[in-house]
Amino acid sequence: MDIVRKAKSIATSALEGRIDQVRQPRIDHASRVAAYVKAHGGSILQIAAAWLHQVPECTSTTVDDLRQQGMPPEVTSIVEALSHRDGEDTHSHAERIIGTPDAVLVKLGDLQDTARPEWLALMDHATRSRLEEKQATMGRHLDSMNRTTPRPACWL
Repeated sequence: MDIVRKAKSIATSALEGRIDQVRQPRIDHASRVAAYVKAHGGSILQIAAAWLHQVPECTSTTVDDLRQQGMPPEVTSIVEALSHRDGEDTHSHAERIIGTPDAVLVKLGDLQDTARPEWLALMDHATRSRLEEKQATMGRHLDSMNRTTPRPACWL
């Protein structure tokens, strides 16, 4: 099984029954992020990481579990960089993402997908405001540290 199919399989299994803030399947988000990464020239490793990026944050599956399931270090290092740690501020998280260059494109896909107007419109005002501020803050931090990546619309 190739790495992307394996990552998709692991993510599909781990995220089964998991829903997001507007009660949509989390695997749909992973699928859209993987498609974004692929459409923007991402590597096979980045596409695999896109499928897996929510697994450690939204399930009991850890990055070590992903390694034990055969994910290569190049994929798990991206997933680890993307995973928000308890108590971590946005600036530190952004620094870790920039420190793992292959994680940046996956994060851009994540930010773009969670900035979709049709998805945001389904949220209550407080949740939408919190998410939009979180996205803008992450975008500003990434932008200030990384001048080589184009700014997506959700950073504005």
